[in-house]
Amino acid sequence: MTKPRTGSLYERPGSRYWYGSWTEPATKRRRTKRFFTDKAASRQALDQCIKRSERQAAGLEDRCAEQLERPIGTHIDAYFKECLHRGQAARHIATKRTQLARFTEETDALADLTRDHAVSVIETLKEAGLSARTLNSHASSVSAFMKFCVRTSRISMNPLTDLPRFNEAKDRRRERRALTDTEIARLLTTCPVERRPVYEIAVLTGLRRSELAGITWGDLDLDRNLLRVREDIAKASRSDTIALHPDAVRIFSSLRPADAAADGKVFDSLPTIRTVRRDYERARIALRDELGRSVDFHALRTTAATRLARAGITPQVAQKLMRHRDFRTTLRYMVLELDDQARAMEMLQGVRTDG
Repeated sequence: MTKPRTGSLYERPGSRYWYGSWTEPATKRRRTKRFFTDKAASRQALDQCIKRSERQAAGLEDRCAEQLERPIGTHIDAYFKECLHRGQAARHIATKRTQLARFTEETDALADLTRDHAVSVIETLKEAGLSARTLNSHASSVSAFMKFCVRTSRISMNPLTDLPRFNEAKDRRRERRALTDTEIARLLTTCPVERRPVYEIAVLTGLRRSELAGITWGDLDLDRNLLRVREDIAKASRSDTIALHPDAVRIFSSLRPADAAADGKVFDSLPTIRTVRRDYERARIALRDELGRSVDFHALRTTAATRLARAGITPQVAQKLMRHRDFRTTLRYMVLELDDQARAMEMLQGVRTDG
C-alpha cells in the first residue's frame, strides 16, 4: 500500500481500479474515491485531490470548485430526486423542471448559472409576454434549485438571492368573478342532469377541478359530514379534512352506489373546458363581463369563497375551508360587489345627533 502525503492508494479485491483515500484538513472527514486502472495515473490523481483539499482548507480555493465544473444535469437530477423524496406533487415537479430548463438549456456547468445569466433569461421571458406571476414563479424555481445546491455543498453561496420580482397585482392576466345565485340556479337548471352534481359540489366545497377528479368514496365520512382531501390530489400537497354542507352530503349520498369501493372515484368524468363554456352559454352567463372578468370552472371556487364572505364567515374559517396557506389568498377569492357594500351599509347602525 502506497501512502503519498496523508492519503492511501490501494486495490480492492476483484476490482480493476485503484482507489484512494485521504483526510480533508478542513473537515477531518475521510474521503474515498475510485481512480483509474493505471497505478501511476491514480497516484497522480490522488495527489491532486490532496493538494486541492489543502488549498481549500487554507482558503486558497473554493471547496466546491470540483462540483461547479460537473455537468449541470447531474445536480438537477439530484435536486428532483430530493423533491420526490419530500413528497412534492408530480405536477409541481414537472412545472419546476420545465421552468428550470429555461435557465439551464444554454449552460454546461453549475458555474455558468450566474445572476447575469438568470436575469437575461427572465428578461427574455418578459419580452415574450409572460405574466408577472409566471416570471416570479420561474425566479422561485431557479432560486430553490440554487438553495439546494448550497445546502448540499455544490456551491459555496447562492448568486440568485436578489433576482428581480414583478408586481403581480398590477399585471393580472385573468381576473375571475363569482357567479350570482341567479346564475348558479340557471346553470344547474339548464345543464345536462349528469353534470349537475359536479357543479353543485364545486360551488358547495370550493374543490379544484383536479381535486374533484381525484376524490374517492373512502375520502368521505358522510355520517360526520366530512371530506378528506388527500395530499396526492391537493394543490398544496398536504392532507386536509373539511366540513361538508348538508346539501353536499345529500348529493354525495344520492350518487354513492350500494357496492361503492373505498378507492372508487366519486366522479367518473368531469366536464372539459369547452363543455363548461357551452354550459355557461346555455345558462346565459357571460364568459366575460364589462370589467373584463371571466368565468370558467375555477370560477366556481371563487364563487364558493365569495358565498362564504356573503354569509359572514370569518376569513380565518374561510381559509380553513378553502385550504389556503395564507388567508390573504382567500381574501383574493372573495369577489364582492357594490351590492354587497350596500347591504353592509344597511346593516350598519347610523349616527345620530341630539338637539
